[in-house]
Amino acid sequence: MKKIILAFTILFALSNSLFAQSQRPIVSGINTSASSKKIVVSWKLPEKTEGSHITSLLIYRRNRPFNSTKDLDNLKPLAKLSSQAETFADTPEDYSEYFYAVISVTGEGSWTGSDLYYDEELDAKPEEKDGKPFYIILPGVNTTSEGTKLKRYSKKEAQPTVQENTRKNEYKDGQLREQPLPYIDVLNSQTEKESTISKDSENAALSLLGKNSSSAKKTLDMYIFEDDLISPSGGDDYLLFEVLRKSFIKEDFKLAESELKKFLAQNRSENASNRANFYLGESYYFTGKYASALSCFLLVEDEYPVLANRWIESTLNLFEKEN
Repeated sequence: MKKIILAFTILFALSNSLFAQSQRPIVSGINTSASSKKIVVSWKLPEKTEGSHITSLLIYRRNRPFNSTKDLDNLKPLAKLSSQAETFADTPEDYSEYFYAVISVTGEGSWTGSDLYYDEELDAKPEEKDGKPFYIILPGVNTTSEGTKLKRYSKKEAQPTVQENTRKNEYKDGQLREQPLPYIDVLNSQTEKESTISKDSENAALSLLGKNSSSAKKTLDMYIFEDDLISPSGGDDYLLFEVLRKSFIKEDFKLAESELKKFLAQNRSENASNRANFYLGESYYFTGKYASALSCFLLVEDEYPVLANRWIESTLNLFEKEN
């Protein structure tokens, strides 16, 4: 009986501790992703706080992990961001391994996430909303516990070409789509139908790619387009970014598959649809659904010929290995 009471006491204390942490003005879920030019740091803002609210955010960077607040001494912030920011794109000038910390600057007063909104005029005047830095270091929560560095590409493996990523999403009359469109869950009740590929089709594809049976059968690393490394202000790009942030980046590929299908069920811009189809192909690829992955990569082969062919060849290698 004493053991049971002790267990409940520990659980109660732990739950109170977690609840208290959720009330503090600190970010959580810090994560990084790297390309050949940028390291993108992302995090999640607290849903609510008690006693103080976030007025801005400070980003710190160094070559060693952040273990305590002393590590911030004599270290200048890399950047100061608005209280609404959830991403930051760093552009290091070398290939060193970097660690990041996100520190909240706070002011008096509590708030909930529903009270936060984007106001360009307010964010343009940081001097009017000065606060006090809330110095706290929690590895894996508001500081990265693993280092990140820019990706390098060897001469034999040229960096995949990303085409047409600078085009704007427009309606036919030229109006920019400023607000994200709502999801309509038209796929929720439908049974998934996997696409199939015949052996003849596979052999034909292998022949076109000049592949032989001795080719290496290695899994590729996750690929993310440059356009999807920083949160857009709205529109289809924003919706796609949110899908990637909540599932794909976290390697929850089953959830990513479901959310990408919902995204593609709507009338999206051509550029966003092409990227979403590629990410859907990656989701299938990493869950072993190679026939479905191949269909997605073939669908965008004309848009991203170098990149798509690389994934098509790898998919066929893995497909052949299992059959």
